[in-house]
Amino acid sequence: MYGVRFLFLLLVISTTVFATGEFSTGGSELLKFKGYGIFGFDISGEEDADPDMGFSAIADVTWIPTINEWLDAKIEFKLKPTKYDGESNDRNIVLFLEVLTLNAQVTDGFEITAGQFKRPFGYNYFRSGSSMFFADRAIMTGMSGFSSYGKRDIGVNLGLDFNPVEIDLAVTNGAGENRPENDSHKQFTARFQVDPVDWMTLGAAVGLNAGGIDTDTTDTWNSTGMDFFTNGSISMGESSEIDFAGEYMSLGYPGDAGESSTNDGTAMSFMIAPEFGVDASVLTSIQPAVRYETTSPAYLGDTDPLNDKDAIDFCLNFHTGSNNTFQLGGRNYSFEEENLEGYTDMYINWRMKF
Repeated sequence: MYGVRFLFLLLVISTTVFATGEFSTGGSELLKFKGYGIFGFDISGEEDADPDMGFSAIADVTWIPTINEWLDAKIEFKLKPTKYDGESNDRNIVLFLEVLTLNAQVTDGFEITAGQFKRPFGYNYFRSGSSMFFADRAIMTGMSGFSSYGKRDIGVNLGLDFNPVEIDLAVTNGAGENRPENDSHKQFTARFQVDPVDWMTLGAAVGLNAGGIDTDTTDTWNSTGMDFFTNGSISMGESSEIDFAGEYMSLGYPGDAGESSTNDGTAMSFMIAPEFGVDASVLTSIQPAVRYETTSPAYLGDTDPLNDKDAIDFCLNFHTGSNNTFQLGGRNYSFEEENLEGYTDMYINWRMKF
């Protein structure tokens, strides 16, 4: 209930700002919102899953107040229920602060962003939640070690746009989202993107991570993560196209190795999604999508822990305009570890943008 009350308070404050904004920078510029809502029905294929099926709902709201032609802000909240634990029967609605930034357009092609934001690392994590072809992000964004280089953090990002080349340079705490600095080590992240042709983007990113303190028992350590990706859309006529994406990540072991050798983690993802226009009164297009990925977390020593994981996502998207989509799909998991059996989750989603 705390999250609901907080969201209500935010809306009240926003309305007040709108009223006062009419006399300064303009209420229409201060009261800019966008977002999306997702309502779904999920079926778990895992053995003895509790619950094995159920409804879900998520709301994402972003407030983008514009102060003037070169200064604006972004505040994004996500409202969703906590997971059912099967014991206490307690399930609360929680409000998460996703993004909180101040943005200054210093000049054409040069932007400074300060606050909490997504570090420029990981294509599958960076894609907007309202534009995904599947219900869930790629499993590589949740693998062990990814949060040391990607996800959200607090810091400063310099964005340079020399069309068709884009460069992002970020310095962040390295402590993770909603967390204050916990040591003297900062994280550096850089991303380079280029559009060699108008239907494809090529990109690469590198993240330098550090930690530890100089004492008799703990050494400082450094690790590197690298990300290579491509994505684009190929036209097949007036009303059809093929969307595609591919990504490869190498994630160094993010910790103190001591006397042990380290082995980098790796992840690969490939996605294809042809979209076919439909001349119907309500239905505008149908878009089947398939994604395959495999992950292998980093580890210490010479013995492979055999914890690789693969996933195949499949989804049929029914678009009824640009802001409304129905999804029917699932995800199949398979594991390298012998005592883990693969399974398939299924879902039906209704996603609406505003």
